[in-house]
Amino acid sequence: MNKIVSWLRQPTTLQGIALLLGAAASAYFGLGEAVAGTMATIAIPLLVPDNTTAQHELSILSTTAIHALAKERSAEAAATVAAEAVESVETKKPT
Repeated sequence: MNKIVSWLRQPTTLQGIALLLGAAASAYFGLGEAVAGTMATIAIPLLVPDNTTAQHELSILSTTAIHALAKERSAEAAATVAAEAVESVETKKPT
């Protein structure tokens, strides 16, 4: 729990969370899917350490969820699409 609190207190974490929330709001209210996708993609390196695999997977997940949120205007639809993206990434991982 202490590590999570420390992680949340870092300025880059707060900036990344703010970017993701801004991207979701932008997509939901129709302010531009391209801007929302860019903001979500920029937020990933701020939230995830220098692990290119994790950054790549989260980038796919975030842009897919933003696209669904912009298209459907529904958090449930975005969550469903995000879950499907996670499943597809998990099935492509080498064992």
